[in-house]
Amino acid sequence: MRSGLRVATCWDLSAAHRLLFGGWRDDPGLIWAALNNLSTSTIPSLGQLDLLVDAGDDGGDPENPVRPDGHLRPEWTSGSWVRSPNRLARWAAAALIVADAQQQRLSALRTRGDPVATAWSESAAEMLCSELEADGLPVDRDRAEQIIAAAVGNRARDASDQAALRMRRDDTVLRHVPDATDVDLRNPAQVRAMLARAGFDVPDTRSWRLEPFVGAHPVIEALLAWRKAERIGTTYGYSWLDSHVGADGRLRGAWSGSDGAAGRMTAKQAYTTSRPSCVRRLPPSPGTSLCGPTSVRSSHGFSPPYPRTPA
Repeated sequence: MRSGLRVATCWDLSAAHRLLFGGWRDDPGLIWAALNNLSTSTIPSLGQLDLLVDAGDDGGDPENPVRPDGHLRPEWTSGSWVRSPNRLARWAAAALIVADAQQQRLSALRTRGDPVATAWSESAAEMLCSELEADGLPVDRDRAEQIIAAAVGNRARDASDQAALRMRRDDTVLRHVPDATDVDLRNPAQVRAMLARAGFDVPDTRSWRLEPFVGAHPVIEALLAWRKAERIGTTYGYSWLDSHVGADGRLRGAWSGSDGAAGRMTAKQAYTTSRPSCVRRLPPSPGTSLCGPTSVRSSHGFSPPYPRTPA
């Protein structure tokens, strides 16, 4: 995919495995063991000294991905199948065996709906995840800089400028409470003591606990606004933009076709999705658009955020 090869459809072994056997694990050794009725407790793993060499101590052929006991060789599942064209071919052959067995098992299920069609849909979601990881999502970098600047100010020129910006941001809160100039707003205990001086005796300083007091004292609203700006400035601001949005204006990250909590496609890294709302609404780069999950929904249940880019 990184070299430009694109396929129209795929059968994802991990997606089909989750449909057949459930659970969140989908490593090759487990997928193979489950289909061949092998005990998962006997799945072999590499020891620290086996990482650089093929184990080959089970009496079998190290060029065969399957051990005499029926399990996949741990050195193969750990990536040694890439060492030669012959190994690539054997690993692909093993994958075809698994795919055929999965399709047969899914076809034999007696349940509502179409298990095989569902597996194809889930596979499409996994393929989209791979495409998103390789191609990324288009981000309007100029607009992103404007949104971040509106929240935390312009980029700092150097360390001293960064410290000055931080002091100005802190002052928007501290000025509302007498003798609070030495309070560290990043220290919950000091913030709680400051709020007590302003007349708010709270057990903690979580935002949801402070929100009912908005309007009672200007420090409350200022503190809540400061927290949003601080999160952008320290975690999802210019450093986030520089680290995760490439020179081509693409936000890249690893995605999963089936989140363990939501059961839907999701990003594996928090920096891709768990962002403040103003940053989360970053527009796509000019000439592209994003199609949201409510408007693209498969009849088989997955709803990924499709990127639409010119052909």
